Amino acid sequence: MPRSRSKTISPMAGSAGALDVALLDVTGMICGGCAARIRDRLLAWPGVSSVEIDLTRETARVVFVRNRVLYRDLADVISGAGGNEHNPFEATVLA
Repeated sequence: MPRSRSKTISPMAGSAGALDVALLDVTGMICGGCAARIRDRLLAWPGVSSVEIDLTRETARVVFVRNRVLYRDLADVISGAGGNEHNPFEATVLA
């Protein structure tokens, strides 16, 4: 199963399309299905262009359009992606 997927961002977007990268610590992932759910939810968020989930290190690397996405949005998307009552997803921005 691939660990990352990307969406294309138009290079014609100019400064409004400037990309940024966030590294998030993610707790609550216990399997590949958890990682896939988080990746899919992040990719569905407007302005997110690519996501790499590292299940072993419990991190998510997210490339996004700077003027469309806030770091806290990414953490909120991960927390809202589910998990279960014993292992809810939680995210903290590392960089």
